[in-house]
Amino acid sequence: AQVCHYLSIITLNVSGLNSPIKRHGVAKWILKKQDQMICCLKETYFTYKDIYKLKVNGWKIIINI
Repeated sequence: AQVCHYLSIITLNVSGLNSPIKRHGVAKWILKKQDQMICCLKETYFTYKDIYKLKVNGWKIIINI
C-alpha cells in the first residue's frame, strides 16, 4: 500500500480582523478548506489581548506573533 504524507499550509493576508463579520467570514472560509493543517493569518492587527477573538470551533492551537 502506498502512503502519501503531506503538510498543507495556508497563508492569508487578512488586512485586519477587528470586524466580527470579516472575522467570521474568514474563519468560515478556512474551515471549508478541510485539508489544511496550518493556517497563517498575516496583518490581523490583534494584540495579545485580542487573541480570544480567534477562538473558533475546529481550531486547535492559536499563536499570535
